[in-house]
Amino acid sequence: MSRILRFNVCKIKVSILFLLISFVGFSQDIQVKVLGGAVVDPMVPVSINAGNSITFRITNIRTDCDKVKIDDITLSNPIDFSISTDQIPKNVDNDNCKGKTKYIDFVVTNISGNCGATTDINILIKKNPDFVFTFSISGSPQINVLGGSPSADILDGSTTTTATNGTYYGIIDEGASITRNFVIANTGSCPLDITSLSSTVVTGSGFSIAPNYFSAPIIQFGYCAISYS
Repeated sequence: MSRILRFNVCKIKVSILFLLISFVGFSQDIQVKVLGGAVVDPMVPVSINAGNSITFRITNIRTDCDKVKIDDITLSNPIDFSISTDQIPKNVDNDNCKGKTKYIDFVVTNISGNCGATTDINILIKKNPDFVFTFSISGSPQINVLGGSPSADILDGSTTTTATNGTYYGIIDEGASITRNFVIANTGSCPLDITSLSSTVVTGSGFSIAPNYFSAPIIQFGYCAISYS
């Protein structure tokens, strides 16, 4: 009976020691934050649904004044994303201690326009486990139509014409024509694919859209011009 008891006690001690070693082995000397936002938890993916880039900040959270050396920052998906940062390797000093480098900022940018793209971000730290988390783009295109000079918004579903945005053509002599240029802009975070463009005449007749108004999806913050007579 005493042998069984000693064996169980030994198992408990070994289990506690294993947990302590695991905890120490996975502790981190850095903190990663979205610049101007929340702290990054390696277990929780980071996602954005607007824009195509995000800035992260690495700081030293050691309780002493030892430096933390960042050896490298890598991406698992360099096809869809790029990374820009200060020159590394670099040592990071604790904010409460002496030293010039209090943080390292790095920017991850979606370069492919793939709205469902995902990448792992791996921060290699000397004498520490790697800090790894997942970042993804979850966005959509956003169409804006503008007209007039200077350009003014044309609201979706609007039936009121105005010279401000170029939708009021005025009085046109018989046999004459007026052509107005309008801009279709994509202010979303994914390419805007326009499959067709047509017009419905509310009153009068004789309106037409110039052919070949676009030939490819409109990239983020891109635009195309159409002519309407």
